[in-house]
Amino acid sequence: MSSFSSYLMPYLDHAGSTLPSKTQLEEIAKLQTNLILANPHSHHATAIKTQQIVNSARLRILRYFNTTPDDYFVVFTNNTTHGLKIVAENFKFGEQTENGLVSEISTVLKSGACNFAYFHDSHHSVVGMRHVVNGKVNAISCVDEKDIWEENTPEVTNSLFAFTAMSNFCGKKYNLDGIKKLQEKGWSVCMDAAGLVSTSQPDFSVCKPNFIAFSFYKIFGYPTGIGALLVRKDSAHLIEKTSFAGGTVQSVDEMSLFFLLREFERAYEEGTLNSYGIAQLQKGFEEIDRCGGMQNIQKLTYQLRCEAVKMLASKLHPNGKKVVEIYSQPNSQVNPASQGAVVAFNLLRNDGGYYGYTEVEKIYELTARGFKHDRDFLIVKDDVTLNLKLHPELCRLTAIIVNDDSLQIQTFDQNDNFVIPMSLSLKENDAKVVCKKTIATLDCGDKVGKWLENALDMSNCRLLRVAEESKKNFVNDSPFLLINEASVYMLSRHINMEVQDILTRFRSNIVVVDKCTRCEMICVDPMTGEKDPSLLLALRDYRNKQKMTFGIYIRQTNFESGQFLESGMPVQFYTE
Repeated sequence: MSSFSSYLMPYLDHAGSTLPSKTQLEEIAKLQTNLILANPHSHHATAIKTQQIVNSARLRILRYFNTTPDDYFVVFTNNTTHGLKIVAENFKFGEQTENGLVSEISTVLKSGACNFAYFHDSHHSVVGMRHVVNGKVNAISCVDEKDIWEENTPEVTNSLFAFTAMSNFCGKKYNLDGIKKLQEKGWSVCMDAAGLVSTSQPDFSVCKPNFIAFSFYKIFGYPTGIGALLVRKDSAHLIEKTSFAGGTVQSVDEMSLFFLLREFERAYEEGTLNSYGIAQLQKGFEEIDRCGGMQNIQKLTYQLRCEAVKMLASKLHPNGKKVVEIYSQPNSQVNPASQGAVVAFNLLRNDGGYYGYTEVEKIYELTARGFKHDRDFLIVKDDVTLNLKLHPELCRLTAIIVNDDSLQIQTFDQNDNFVIPMSLSLKENDAKVVCKKTIATLDCGDKVGKWLENALDMSNCRLLRVAEESKKNFVNDSPFLLINEASVYMLSRHINMEVQDILTRFRSNIVVVDKCTRCEMICVDPMTGEKDPSLLLALRDYRNKQKMTFGIYIRQTNFESGQFLESGMPVQFYTE
């Protein structure tokens, strides 16, 4: 859906947030430049114009969902959660027959009056509604979808069912015919439509929930912070506002408890509306049209989801066991009408155990040259390689790979940064000799060169990258340096330096828990550029003035694409 040219990877998080397109944002910027709005609660010309824009937005929203002002009110909210909370706070459950708080959640639907229910895999915003209504209901139930289709589903009165339209967990789209089934049994239905509207366009002239809550950024990415609560007009009496705030009342008597609310929509829109954001909604709907409509978006995101599932399911460990466990409906039940653009999965170890999500963050992808992107970039001045020993000012810079698609270089104080897409077409450069190795390189261009000159206060700087076809990167002897944690602690005690500082100085990428020759590079603090010989002197004394070693250079063998190395993984070493 996005037309940002720099985003070259598929975007699968439509349940979390849709990406706004470049065209959409440009149109919004143009609109904002020329738009002057006022507080719609005022009565001058600009305020009246603002109120007209707000009312036009209400109509556009209803038209998008194929319904009319005769059928639904449109209450603007901050987000889906806000809309759900309005319903929970103001729904008229009637008189409890069992006083007090509900202490246990039932796994079946209860009969009678004053009940609240929701599905098992509901969003936290839905589950949280139970704590708002507790004290006003006789029973709270958490059930499966199949429970609402049973023939003996009990009848109720003055009861509210919070209906998840699409699971945020696995992307399952619930059968919306279940809403009518619940209503026939006496339930009022509040639909959480946030996940569904991200890649679907429900027709509310066919499916008619009593209340519908959603956020607009789920549909077209921007603006954020604006949602809507649709209230069926013949259900408006089911909620009753018992308080007021700015902009919601026509009159108030400060000396008594009397107050008179404004018309329905404005009664629930507390405070001043985000009128500029509401004006931007039209550009979002236009973006949907530019993309060929939501049906086209649904088709594309479903295809991306299928490709992602296919790719993940094909991953196997060397012992033949699967790498990924996917949580989804049976394949025979999966289609665009029943499945959203969500892939829920766990990563598995080669023994079938699960990786925790914090462990996944520590997994490092391997390539034939070592860790992916490690030591792939080099700064030169006048075609001469810069290193930390001779140029401690390099400590002014830090560099990170963002989302595996761009290199971000920034000054240490983070006041300035430069971003280079990893997919950028680069100019071939003469091979460079690094640590006695000749390595094919590519020049990253004039813009980053000029930025480096300013950041380092040097002239004639260039950023080089290892050529894709090169089998070597800018390492000394080996892509991996392994050190023993016990040795680090020994040094720490010997020179009274923090363990993390020592690890940073030696720049190892593998630490063994339970020998390379060191040069004076370890005397330079990579955070400040200051020289401190204490580490080197300590090694010299500890090794009895022999060749100073600390750590072991290692290489990987039998490399296969898709391999990873992670914190805590057992490793085996072989000597040549």
